[in-house]
Amino acid sequence: SKKVVLPEFSHFNSALFCDEKTFAEYYSEEGKTFELRLTGKIKQQLTSDPTLRPEYPSPLGLTEFTQRATEVTLGKSCRAVMENRVLGVQTPGFTAAVRLGAELLRHWHDASVAWYGPVYLSSPCDDSLRGIFQAAGIQDIHEYYYWDDKQRAVCLEKLLEDLERAPERSVVVLSASAHYPTGADLTQKQWALVIQLILVTYVYILIFFFPFTR
Repeated sequence: SKKVVLPEFSHFNSALFCDEKTFAEYYSEEGKTFELRLTGKIKQQLTSDPTLRPEYPSPLGLTEFTQRATEVTLGKSCRAVMENRVLGVQTPGFTAAVRLGAELLRHWHDASVAWYGPVYLSSPCDDSLRGIFQAAGIQDIHEYYYWDDKQRAVCLEKLLEDLERAPERSVVVLSASAHYPTGADLTQKQWALVIQLILVTYVYILIFFFPFTR
């Protein structure tokens, strides 16, 4: 795969690509991919028990998996979850999830008119995100300030300033964890300030609740 060069982050760029955790891939001391114990256990069960056969999932994915995922994301006590008003869809990788979200925004964000944006992505962000939104027909894409290279931390003040200037009905893409490529996530207090601003500016959010993988 092509390596993305980030000149504005040159002083930690080499360390970034040497840190496997940044890419949500864990390796052993021998440099081999680490397999989760649960994954190994399931493989052993499938091998030793001939009655266990993986079934084809539905077009929306494994129902039990998506149900548990929505409960973890929103909480079991969430009213929408309890009233069965939440739909979860399982996709093959994060790029497919982003494309599905982009298509949903493109066709249903504003049913009265053709919606083309704007969408706000963090600066920096995964290099593929802009292309995915553009492929879905959303061309009005902007960036909001996220990483302060000098302080080597999230610059919340400038982030909030950019979001406050975003026009109504904009969509802001946020990462709940494992922000790529910085690895720096918002704290709970910072999240509270971001959500408070979004509630008064009529800006919508699209949140990634999973680490990015390649």
